[in-house]
Amino acid sequence: MRKSVISLFSLLILASFIAAACKPAATPTPPPAPVVRPTATRVVTPTPKPEWEVKWDNALAEAKKEGKVSIYALWGQDTRVAVSQAFRDKFGIEAEFTSFARGAELLAKVKLEQNAGLNIPDVFGAGGPTF
Repeated sequence: MRKSVISLFSLLILASFIAAACKPAATPTPPPAPVVRPTATRVVTPTPKPEWEVKWDNALAEAKKEGKVSIYALWGQDTRVAVSQAFRDKFGIEAEFTSFARGAELLAKVKLEQNAGLNIPDVFGAGGPTF
């Protein structure tokens, strides 16, 4: 009987080894997902432009559509050339000058145009006493 018990015990051990060998391989468990902690987000709201800057941007956009800026001025030739070049370089806009020798002539022309409902010049180039 002792021989039967040993044989049975050996058979059980052998069966255990075979069962263990035939068992499907364990699937590895995926690593835990990283913990994402929310960070403080800074919401930056743009500050509104000052009123003068909004008006300037609108005037510049209109001038670019028109393609030129009309200037009534008392300035000499050198100043007109320099201003014209600066407008072209900075804004891509041509400056169109109407020159006057005296402030009274400029003012008379502007008053006539305004009375007729015309607002031709975009810029006036004159000294304070003219206006």
